Amino acid sequence: MKIKKLLFVAVAVVGGTLFSKAANAQAFAEIQLYEDNFGDFSSPCGVFGSIAATQPANVNNPYYSIALGGTANLKNFLLHPTASFTSINDRARSGRLSGTAGRSVTIFDSPDGKTNDDYTVIEFKTTVTGYYLDTFEKNYEDSNVKVTYVRKNGLDGKVSAIRIQ
Repeated sequence: MKIKKLLFVAVAVVGGTLFSKAANAQAFAEIQLYEDNFGDFSSPCGVFGSIAATQPANVNNPYYSIALGGTANLKNFLLHPTASFTSINDRARSGRLSGTAGRSVTIFDSPDGKTNDDYTVIEFKTTVTGYYLDTFEKNYEDSNVKVTYVRKNGLDGKVSAIRIQ
């Protein structure tokens, strides 16, 4: 009888661990950056995400992968892979987001992802796809996201780092 109980407990622990890892593997967040505010999608800056792209990427709109918990300094990413000198740094003014509930994307003015300058935290309250923010410079909340903007001297057009958690 003890062996059956031990076997049951062992299977439950291993099964729970595998389920937890599988659920965590499905969690993601990504943001498509744009150079313009208020719905002009003609100037994409690239997509940054924690898994394979769910939004279109091509030579003029590259997809860059960031590990969950990782921070990307935009000075290190080219606007177009064929542009040898033009980085994405200090271009973004808006974004289209996708992600699972409980994940977040933080946009920083600081290239090191520090909070001593402007930053915005976008928290996913539900799983969303293609959620558009027309500016990174406002506090906002609805049933899908909570956006918290911490102002120093402005963030739109000065985005230098992204963190996905």
